[in-house]
Amino acid sequence: ISKTLVSPNNTGTFSSVSIGADGLGLIAFYNSTSAELQLAHCADVACTQATISRVDITENVGKYASLTIGAETQDTTHLSQLGMTVWG
Repeated sequence: ISKTLVSPNNTGTFSSVSIGADGLGLIAFYNSTSAELQLAHCADVACTQATISRVDITENVGKYASLTIGAETQDTTHLSQLGMTVWG
């Protein structure tokens, strides 16, 4: 099953998927077009629609996202990422 949630080219790379406390999908991904980390929260089980949030809008961050739901409480989302804002 494949569903396009965000359509610009180079969007959705370095993604990580988890199931949220509400039982719906969460997808963290790097948007290469805007060079930022974004999070999609599915509106239904089939993820026919999703709310897209900009998590980190600092330029060139969000690659290699890792997303999980906390074991201590199901309503805690943990998201890590690689930020590459300074190159020497």
